[in-house]
Amino acid sequence: MIRTKYLVFAVLMIGSLINPCLSAETADETVTVPLSGQMETSIHRFGQASQRILWFSNAATQEADFNLAKQLARHDLEIWLTPLQAKSKKQVAKPAIAKDLKPAALAELIEASLPSQAKDKLYIFGIGESATAVLEGLSTWQELRGQSTQLAGLVLSYPHWQTKNAAPKLKLPIYLFQTTDTPQLEKMESLVTALE
Repeated sequence: MIRTKYLVFAVLMIGSLINPCLSAETADETVTVPLSGQMETSIHRFGQASQRILWFSNAATQEADFNLAKQLARHDLEIWLTPLQAKSKKQVAKPAIAKDLKPAALAELIEASLPSQAKDKLYIFGIGESATAVLEGLSTWQELRGQSTQLAGLVLSYPHWQTKNAAPKLKLPIYLFQTTDTPQLEKMESLVTALE
C-alpha cells in the first residue's frame, strides 16, 4: 500500500493534467463551523477514511481543488477542504464579506478537524500563497495544545513565502513539494534550513 505522503504528492503531480473544463465535483458533505469572534467558515468533506487531510484552499483555485479532493478521496483518504476566509455570523441586509482567517482561527479549525478516533491521523495541507497562513496557524495550534500523535504532518505544495522572517519550529514532519522547473526552487534550500 502506498503511504499517504507519497500518494498525496503523486496525485498533486497529475493534478495539473486534469482538464480545467471539467465541472467542479460536489462535496459529500458541507458543514458550517463557528469560530471565535462571531465568524464562521465552511468545511467540504470528500470521502470517509481513517487518514484525514485538512486542506486550506482559496477562492481562485476552488474548482480545481474540488476535483483533486474527489480524486484523493477515491484513494482511501478523507479530505476536509476549507477556504482561508470566513464570514461574519451576524445577520446583515447585504452579503457578508469574507475576511482572511487569523492564525488563532486556523488553530481552531485544526482542533475541530482532529479525527474522533485517537489512532486516526490528520495531515495539514496548503498550496502556494496559503503556505504562510497554514504554517502560522499550525504554530499557534501547537502553542495552545502542544503535541498530538494524531497530527501526522504538514504538506506544502509550491510554497510561496520568503524565509527572511523566522519560521516557527514545528515539531512534526513537513513534506515540501516543488517541481524543478520553477524559479521558487532556488529558495527551497533556505526554506528547508529555516524549517529545521
